[in-house]
Amino acid sequence: MTGRDQYLGKQMVGRDGQEIGAIDRIFVNDTTGEPDWATVRMGVLRREHVVPLEGAQLSGDAIRVPHLEATIKNSPKLDFDDHLGPEEVAALSKHYGTTGESSKMSMDNGSPQRTDDQMRTRAAAQTGGQAQAQARQDMQARQDMQTRQDMQSGMGQSSMGQSGMSGERNAENIKVPQDLHREATLDATRYGERLHVAKENREAGRVRLRKYTEQAPVEQRVELHHETYEVVRVAIDDPAQGSGTHTDWSEQVEELVLFDEQVHATKEVVPLERVVLRKKVVTEEQVIRDNVRTEQFEIIEPDGARAKAGAMSTDKRTMADEQPKRR
Repeated sequence: MTGRDQYLGKQMVGRDGQEIGAIDRIFVNDTTGEPDWATVRMGVLRREHVVPLEGAQLSGDAIRVPHLEATIKNSPKLDFDDHLGPEEVAALSKHYGTTGESSKMSMDNGSPQRTDDQMRTRAAAQTGGQAQAQARQDMQARQDMQTRQDMQSGMGQSSMGQSGMSGERNAENIKVPQDLHREATLDATRYGERLHVAKENREAGRVRLRKYTEQAPVEQRVELHHETYEVVRVAIDDPAQGSGTHTDWSEQVEELVLFDEQVHATKEVVPLERVVLRKKVVTEEQVIRDNVRTEQFEIIEPDGARAKAGAMSTDKRTMADEQPKRR
């Protein structure tokens, strides 16, 4: 697992234990190659915030950073693509109060190692490598000098034998250069590209729920009642039924009140239905196709023939090394 892979996808936790979000991208230092900055998306708009990894601690599947969620949310808004320039690093370092140097995380106990210790260790390793290279150069120079001396000595003895001494060549007069059988190796590293696919959330569109009012004609049939009159005349056959004294011959009027029904239409607001706009997640599979480059070796032998050197995996190389031991 590379330094970048051990951070991607981990949950970032703030200084107070508050979960901030999953790590989306990692930026490495151009000089040391160590992860320096990580990005998380926060807020409704899912804006990408850059957080320094200096002083970060690994705890299981979470990365604890020594900053509060509010500090990260108020970080400077930067315009960057896949690389942080010196101006962006300076602005972020000023905001978080960091040095901007890389901080490597300890995978054993989760405590960050000091950057000074890393620099001293790296310097010691470089110094040791330079010393070994210088020692190999000195040894090569001594062997070349010895070879030239041996060749000059052999040529002198040969000329002396031809001039006055015996022409027989003894084994003592034959000098074999000491560097003909020295062990020499040519070591090269083959590199290849590996495809990494990461996912990010982006706004794909917006759905709006708009409420408006429309009018529609309605009708309802209602039965209305009203009163009317009719005249009924009943003949009196028995004169005795109407006998009596009738002395008032003045005009008289009698009234009969008639009633009817009238319509009074009113309106009231009643709930009809609830409309809920809910999001749902639909999963679809997408195939990512790209081209990756891989270096290959070609061995050119002294006679001009060429042969391709295939890449041997670690498992095959281990098995090949163990077979002579088993025999």
